[in-house]
Amino acid sequence: MPSNLSLSDTHIAEIRQSILNMIDGLKESATTTSTTSDPQGNAFWNALNSAKSSFLASLDTLREAVGLHTMGNFHDSVGLARDNVSRLEDMMLGDPNIAPAFEPILSGFTALKAVNYFSVMDEYVEEILLKLAMPSIENTLKLKYAQNIPMRGQWTQNPVYAQIEAIRGIAQERLNMLSQARRERQKMIGKAWEQHRNSQNVDAIRAFDEVLAIKADDVDALYGKGLAQRASGDKSGAVKSFQLAYDYVTRTTAALQKARIIEDGTNSLKTTEDDRYMMLARMCRQRLHELNAEASA
Repeated sequence: MPSNLSLSDTHIAEIRQSILNMIDGLKESATTTSTTSDPQGNAFWNALNSAKSSFLASLDTLREAVGLHTMGNFHDSVGLARDNVSRLEDMMLGDPNIAPAFEPILSGFTALKAVNYFSVMDEYVEEILLKLAMPSIENTLKLKYAQNIPMRGQWTQNPVYAQIEAIRGIAQERLNMLSQARRERQKMIGKAWEQHRNSQNVDAIRAFDEVLAIKADDVDALYGKGLAQRASGDKSGAVKSFQLAYDYVTRTTAALQKARIIEDGTNSLKTTEDDRYMMLARMCRQRLHELNAEASA
C-alpha cells in the first residue's frame, strides 16, 4: 500500500488481530455459564442464549473474512464483511433483543470493511474512499452494546471498538488535510486558467507547473496546461499533457469501480465524481484527436 495513505500495513495487521481477539473472547463467553447482576451482562447472555447458533456461526464467518484479508483476497473478504453487515443489521432490526450479543460482531465486520477500503485504497481517489468509509464507522461508534464485551471472565472494552475510534480519527485528520490541499490547488489553478483566457499562455503554463510540482497528477492542471501549450504552439507538449490527464482519469475510474464493489457489490458508475472523470476522459480524447494523436491505454 502506498506510504502516503492513512493506515500502514502494520496498523491494518493490528486491527485484524483485534478482531481475532474479540472473536476469541466472545467464543469463550459463549461456552461459559455466567451469573451476573450487571444489566448489560444479563442483556448479553439473554441475547446469546436466544440465538446461540447464529451467534457462533457469525463469529466463524467473521474469522473466515479476516483470514481472507490476511491472504490478500480482499474481494471475497469485503464481500463477506459487506453482506454480513447487512445481514446482522436486518436481524437486529427484526429482533432488537439480540443486539447486546450481535452488535460486537457487527463492529468486527464494520472494522474489516474499513480495513478493506484502506487495503485497496488508490492514491488517485483517496479522499473519495475515505468519505465512503466514514458513515459506517460513525454508525458503529453509536452502537450501545459494541463498546464493552466479556473477555476472560470480565467485562472490558471491545478491542475492535477502540480500533474503530482510531480509524475515525486518522481518516478525519487525513480528510481535513486532503481537503485543505485541494482548496489551495484550486486557487492556483483558477489563476492559471485566468492567464490562459487572457492569452498569457507562457505565464499560464508556468502557473500550472507550480500546481503540478505539488501534485504531479492534478488532472485539472494537466488539462489546463495542455490547452495553454496548444495555444502557444507546443503541440508535442500538449499531447503529453493531455495523455497524462487521460491516464489519470482512466486509473481513477478503475479505482472508483473498486470502491463501488466494496460499498454495494457492483461496479456501476453512479456519482457526480464518476460523471466528472468520464467527461474528462472524453475531453482528453477529443483534444488528442484534434492534435492528430490518439489516447493510448
